[in-house]
Amino acid sequence: MSLISAIKEAQTATNHAKPFIKLMEALTNLDREIRAASSIQADADAAAQRKAQLESEIPALQAARNELQNAVASLQGQFGSERRAFENKLAETAKAADALLNAKHAQVEQEHQAKVTSLKNEITTLGGTVATLQQQKTDLEAQITQIRKTFQDAHAALSA
Repeated sequence: MSLISAIKEAQTATNHAKPFIKLMEALTNLDREIRAASSIQADADAAAQRKAQLESEIPALQAARNELQNAVASLQGQFGSERRAFENKLAETAKAADALLNAKHAQVEQEHQAKVTSLKNEITTLGGTVATLQQQKTDLEAQITQIRKTFQDAHAALSA
């Protein structure tokens, strides 16, 4: 066999083997896709089971939500009534404190007015006393002046 005929024989075998190689590659790709599809199917089955589990929990969760909503509504009603009672008590306490403050203010105002009246009377009395004392001072100064004049006249008479 010659070299050329061996090369031609190899080329012919290669040409005949190419479809088998392509077939093997296609089967390998098909196997890979089948494995991926089975993995996807397993994931889909697990998701379906999880979905079924979660859907079975929905009624219990809805019942729990309803109970919580009822409890919230009940607490809101209770809080509302307690708040109204507190506000009423606070209003009553404020009214009582205002009344007490007004009474205390009236008492202090009355005491202040009485003190002012007393001080005015005292000022009037002291004004009269000051006027009397001023008159007495003027009279005494006049007497002192008269006594000095008398002493001066006496001194002048003795000196003369």
